[in-house]
Amino acid sequence: MKQEKNFSIIAPVCYIISAVLLFYALFSLVALIIPPPPPPPPTTTTTTTTTTTIATNPPRSDTEENQKDTIITSCGTPCKASPKEIKEATIRKVEYSPQPGTGLNELHLDVETADQQNFIIHVSPEYKISRCPDLFRFHEGETVTVVGFELLGNQANICAAEITRQSSEALKLRDRTTGEYDNTIFNHEICKKELLPSIYSCGKSWKTPLMEIEGTIRKVEYRKPPGGSQKGLHFDVETADKQSVVIHVFPEPKTSQCPDLFTFKEGETVTVVGSEFSTP
Repeated sequence: MKQEKNFSIIAPVCYIISAVLLFYALFSLVALIIPPPPPPPPTTTTTTTTTTTIATNPPRSDTEENQKDTIITSCGTPCKASPKEIKEATIRKVEYSPQPGTGLNELHLDVETADQQNFIIHVSPEYKISRCPDLFRFHEGETVTVVGFELLGNQANICAAEITRQSSEALKLRDRTTGEYDNTIFNHEICKKELLPSIYSCGKSWKTPLMEIEGTIRKVEYRKPPGGSQKGLHFDVETADKQSVVIHVFPEPKTSQCPDLFTFKEGETVTVVGSEFSTP
């Protein structure tokens, strides 16, 4: 009885083991008959490169650089190019106009060439000309030859380096290389005579005798003198013989230090002692 009991316990275990082995054998057989699926295709990564082209200006040619060098921004500025010559032009107009960049009054000659080309000749600032006005007495209808440099923005404007009148020596105003003013011009014989003080010489020593004026103030105002950067107190005075005289008193920074001393009024009578100005 004891042996039968042991057999009944072992038998089911043997059945289970046999079943597992049979299943494994069948699975292996199926694997041999049916080939495994092909491996998945490899993943391909596509990289797109974007190229950005930046447009750039081509380098300046030598011709463009040379053209740039021929034009200057203001008279007195160095210029690399050779000066331009305007031969035998006729002066149509003589006038003083503000100089580009500085605002200083400057002598300009409006000239016309034989082939009907028009140019504005920038001669020299008024404060320089006033040192020797006889050298700069140009007249309409006069014929001149000009050597100079083109001014930026308008090639019809020429900064004069030399001006030659008919049957006269060249008036050398600026250096042909640097474009700077040539002050040796004022060593000319006709510049050595005694002249009235320049309109820009307030505050400087004067050689001319003082004069006395009595008159009635017609107008009181602060304004900039020609070539000056600071406003100054000015009177318009009328004398008993109906002459009109402009009195230059003091720059505004000085009168503002003690304004009660400078409370002049229209209609007031004043006596002025001072030195006369000369203008070209």
